Amino acid sequence: MAGSGGGVPPGAGGGRKGLLAGGLSRGAGCSRAESGLTLPRARRRLAALASRLPSPPGRASLVASGENPDCRDRIALGIEALAGRLAALGAEASGCLLARASAAAMCAATLGRTEAEALALARVRCLAEAALWPEPFAVALAADPGALPCVRLPWRLLAAALAPAAGPEPVTDRALTLRAACRADAPALVDLVEGAYRGERSRRGWTTEAELLDGQRTDLAMVEEMLDDPEGRILVVSSAEGLLGCAHLRRERSHAWFGMFAVRPERQRSGLGSLLLAAAEDHARSVWRCRELRMKVIVQRAELIAWYRRRGYRPTGGLAPFPYGDPRFGIPRRDDLAFAILAKRLRSSIGRGGASESAR
Repeated sequence: MAGSGGGVPPGAGGGRKGLLAGGLSRGAGCSRAESGLTLPRARRRLAALASRLPSPPGRASLVASGENPDCRDRIALGIEALAGRLAALGAEASGCLLARASAAAMCAATLGRTEAEALALARVRCLAEAALWPEPFAVALAADPGALPCVRLPWRLLAAALAPAAGPEPVTDRALTLRAACRADAPALVDLVEGAYRGERSRRGWTTEAELLDGQRTDLAMVEEMLDDPEGRILVVSSAEGLLGCAHLRRERSHAWFGMFAVRPERQRSGLGSLLLAAAEDHARSVWRCRELRMKVIVQRAELIAWYRRRGYRPTGGLAPFPYGDPRFGIPRRDDLAFAILAKRLRSSIGRGGASESAR
């Protein structure tokens, strides 16, 4: 692949003094993650991670550099790409601890991946809000939300380096936000899902099920139950227009289930679906540490199954019955509906304490 260069604009935000070159401010307190990780322990893990930042390879074919003046962060990224994969990458980094640790985590998480896989992950991290980052970053960001541009900077540079050859898929658009849904989003989530799958509105997109099912796809009570589930999470992409897409995840031991995947019909085929799927995989892998993502797809949805197969999902051979007689899931227009079960093994990314779990 031909070499390319690029930079990124400075991160948004201003007036921060909590995370400078020395590390985390003591005044931030002892914020804890859901797992109980304290801020001092998070700082130690971040420091250990930053110490493992590799230098740029001598034969870098892709480069990008940029800065975040709020923390005086500056990163120069170099990538050696061979046969479409990231064979080596590293960076020269100065500035706050979070930026340097994020650069090290990025190198560990993307080494050996295809350029398309690395770009998909970079696009997720460029948009993800603080609560969606893996430990120890989420703990530090809870203490200092203004540090989000610091952890995003290396990933923006990776996207800048890879995007010219990967195509125009839109992801570093700062008008978009990737976040976890809350209860206040429930009515909008119902409208989003219904619009993507049911009725005449859904026929403007390719995900419609209007030929297979009448009735509802979901309702307010079902969505609120998902939002209240401690083992579940609904990811949403939003903008000034409102919710543009969503996906539901539910954790079960070493794997997670993926569902309620919807994108506004007028925004389909724009890359938002791929972004949400990549975000779901990243969350299951790096936050929940799941080893596999599973889903159920109506067997008659051949085009959708093919879309998932192109992204690494494979049928397990198992079938699940359609819930005939339960109008909460729709009113079937045929009597042979069933679900195919698809699964994908998740390559390790950032593991416990921010250490890499490199898998080749």
